[in-house]
Amino acid sequence: MPPKPSRVAASPSPSAQTLVPLVAVSMAKDNRIAEIDPVSARVVRTVDLSEPAGSMTLAPDGRTAWVFKPQGRGGSVALLDVPSGARREDIQFREGESPLAVAFSTDASRAYVAVGGTVVFASSAGKEFGRIPLGQQTSDVSLPHRITSLAVGAGPSGDVLYAADAGTGTVWALDGGSGAVLNALDIGGGPTLLLPDPARQRVYVLVGTLNQVVSIDTATSRIANRLDLGAPPSAGTIGNDGTLYVVGGDDTGAVWLVTPDATSVRAQVPVGSKPAGIALNPDGTVLFVSDAATNALDVISADTVQVMRTVALASQPVGMVMSRTSTMPAASSTPSATPTLVPSPTPLPQGALPPDKLPASAIAEPFVSGAAMPAAMSFAPDGRLFYAEQRTGTIRVVQDGALLPDPFYQLLVASQPDSGLFGLTLDPDFQRNHFVYAYYAAPSGPSEIVRLTDVDSKGTDLKPILQDLPGAGAIQFGPDGKLYVSVADDRPTGKAPDLMTLSGTILRINADGTVPDDNPFVGQQGKQPAIWAYGLHHVASLAFHPLGHQLLAAESSGDHDALQMIVRGGDYGTLQPLAVIKPPVRLTGSTFYLGNQLPDWTNDWFYCNANLQQLRRVHVASQTFDRIGFEEVVKQGCSSDVATGPDGALYYSDAQGIYRIRMRQPTAATPAPG
Repeated sequence: MPPKPSRVAASPSPSAQTLVPLVAVSMAKDNRIAEIDPVSARVVRTVDLSEPAGSMTLAPDGRTAWVFKPQGRGGSVALLDVPSGARREDIQFREGESPLAVAFSTDASRAYVAVGGTVVFASSAGKEFGRIPLGQQTSDVSLPHRITSLAVGAGPSGDVLYAADAGTGTVWALDGGSGAVLNALDIGGGPTLLLPDPARQRVYVLVGTLNQVVSIDTATSRIANRLDLGAPPSAGTIGNDGTLYVVGGDDTGAVWLVTPDATSVRAQVPVGSKPAGIALNPDGTVLFVSDAATNALDVISADTVQVMRTVALASQPVGMVMSRTSTMPAASSTPSATPTLVPSPTPLPQGALPPDKLPASAIAEPFVSGAAMPAAMSFAPDGRLFYAEQRTGTIRVVQDGALLPDPFYQLLVASQPDSGLFGLTLDPDFQRNHFVYAYYAAPSGPSEIVRLTDVDSKGTDLKPILQDLPGAGAIQFGPDGKLYVSVADDRPTGKAPDLMTLSGTILRINADGTVPDDNPFVGQQGKQPAIWAYGLHHVASLAFHPLGHQLLAAESSGDHDALQMIVRGGDYGTLQPLAVIKPPVRLTGSTFYLGNQLPDWTNDWFYCNANLQQLRRVHVASQTFDRIGFEEVVKQGCSSDVATGPDGALYYSDAQGIYRIRMRQPTAATPAPG
């Protein structure tokens, strides 16, 4: 059983005359909080927490600050009475947990605490009564959920809790009573901070990866609009008239004055070097901006946005709150009626298969029966399907729904497991040059890529493109017209990457096998110029996002698999994957769905796995394309490859055949009797 959080007796609400507003700033290096008089701009006291202090949130009583530790140093949250500087009893969480944020219900009776990818539901004093894990993924997939901010808005049926998940690019909308997920808003980047504006039924999202403020309509829990700022925002606050004051910037700091509803930027004013936090005094006349570069607090006129004075701090500021003279009614230590949270999904029994999740009115049906290990598929612009038989080394062609009796070409391939003919792609200019590229392991051992010319569905004029490759992999043309090639790692386990060898790399070459001049290691001594990325193990498939053009890879790596975003010159011995799959499922083919038959799936990434024989769907963040929103199994039976057909259907294969998912044809209406 986890340790129970400590309970803190609620303090009686003081009168407005006895509660003096103070600015409290947590500092990174000396475990202290500086309390500053906003009128005189002097440090009134320094509170020693005796432990690292990170971000802070003010409780509804207007005086209690929840002080979070820096990420990874969690386990408890410190409570500080700002007016007196008194430390109250910490709120304890489970061992190893790192709470990062808190929000409170509109009646002040309930606290919502972000812990990793989970929201803890508790009393306002921190007594836990339930948890809601967020996210949608298969049980063996680990996505980097990281809730960095929470906010409460008033929905049609009560409180709606919003949770910013920076790891997946999602803002979750939950019922504030039951925890039921009402909506998953694809913000597209890394949402880091939520600012609630109850008067205008808005919650604003600061997104540093997109340099945006995103406005959410709390009446509908949907995105209302996006506003570009031109630089990353770091913090914000809302004025009495609805003006958003947002600070941030790149090399130089700025404060943006954003009109209510985040429709336009009224002004952008330079401020500080690296503004990290902002607060507004109760009457809305003075702004306080902490500067992480100069270790200072700037006191700024909200009217003129000019610095009036500066307060020196002992070390870098990381969090800030301002106590208030007006408070909400005191809350009891437990909600008046402890709600029943939605139950967690019941795990499937051991060995049970997850149900198929096809779009409404979609069907899965055989397309080619009796195909022998169709390891790779590629459609021609004229609708013909070329596929590679891994074990036989044969390339076959399906035309007008029928398998042509004669092979396109047969290569002499190695017979070892996980060898043979494993890669196939068509030239981007296929309509003109009719080039087909095959990637296979020859019986002698090394792998190679060859080019064939299609003449009436027969392969002719074989030409070597790349030879003596040390391992198997995948081939795919990119939007730049270059051929990308993955090469499996044949080195001893644990050996550091060596850029003199092609093992464990992704290559980028011209269609004729030469090396482009703009590759990252061209001209560098001791490095193979064809290498685009390195430090990988076995990349079984490559796919380019249709909008962002990012290269996504499905990699198998010993005791786990990984979904990777491949960047120019990237070292994948150090870069973190988009998702980890453990235990491994042996990833195979993947593609982005580009058809129009299944609109709910458009631009989503699909991959197959050999161990469990599943077709899985991955939703990539829609704006930055650099993180995964969710992952799910959509169909049983996919073990080899997946491709979008020119008819708009999604095709997939297993060891015995090729299948397709398409919309069911509408039933013809029965004629009315004459």
